[in-house]
Amino acid sequence: TMSRMTKTDFALLRVMMRSNIQDYLKRIPFLSKVPASRLEMLGEMSQFEIFKAGDEVCVEGSEGDKVYVVIFGNLHVNAMSVPDALTGKTHKLLLAELVIGDHFGELSVLADI
Repeated sequence: TMSRMTKTDFALLRVMMRSNIQDYLKRIPFLSKVPASRLEMLGEMSQFEIFKAGDEVCVEGSEGDKVYVVIFGNLHVNAMSVPDALTGKTHKLLLAELVIGDHFGELSVLADI
């Protein structure tokens, strides 16, 4: 059975349908000089992934095998649980918030980390 789509799901679907993944790829600084034919080939190998609020996209310390580009919404980058010096309780440390057009993962892919 198919679950009901929310307004956000429909909005994301509209963005994806209008999107050409090469448009997002060429905005990444290290890909800006790549010829259009190569970007097209890279785009054909690419795919859209949908993550819901609270989903983990990747985990600190794990192997990276993808480059991600934020095309809808935002993404929080957290450090692993950090113990509080006073209470000893652990909490996530917000390092950054990525927004539409931001990207990450390229270094681990290029360096094969």
